[in-house]
Amino acid sequence: MLRGKQLDEVIEQELQMMLVEGFDKSPISHKSLHERLTAKGYISGGLSTLSSSDRKKLISLYLSEQISPLNLKIKEKQLQEKKKIRLWKMHVK
Repeated sequence: MLRGKQLDEVIEQELQMMLVEGFDKSPISHKSLHERLTAKGYISGGLSTLSSSDRKKLISLYLSEQISPLNLKIKEKQLQEKKKIRLWKMHVK
C-alpha cells in the first residue's frame, strides 16, 4: 500500500487517466477515484484516505477540468456525476 508523496503521485496519475478517458467513461469523484485506487491495490483504507485538504483540492481541480466542456451549472454537474457513477458501477460489475 502506498502512502504520502508516493500516493499523491499515483492519485494524480489516476486523475490524469480519468481525465483522458472522459466524463462518460470515467467520471471523476472522490468515491470513483477511491474505488479505482483500491481495485489496483494502491490503497486499502477508507474514503478518508482522500480527505486531506491537498487531495480534496486536487480531485476538485481535475473534476472541474473534466466537466468544464459540458457547460453545466453546479447542481447539474452534481447530478450528472452521480448518474455517471451509478452507470459506471453497473458496467464494472
